[in-house]
Amino acid sequence: LAFSKASWAGMRERLKLLAEADIELPGDLGMANEVGPADVIDAAAAAWSARRYLRGEAKSVINPPELSRDGRQITIWY
Repeated sequence: LAFSKASWAGMRERLKLLAEADIELPGDLGMANEVGPADVIDAAAAAWSARRYLRGEAKSVINPPELSRDGRQITIWY
């Protein structure tokens, strides 16, 4: 992406991409406490990846994925 997620431009860029994927975050998420806006955007992106994985649409960064000793796939899905 063009901007750091720590910048306003980066946050706007990521929110736009999430909205294009039909993931809309509400304008008010209540008190932030120890959770910053970048953490919320990261969680939304993880939800996007999980949804794509469940639908069979996700792609692996490593193709084919590596396997752990017990046969589980080790990769990052997007």
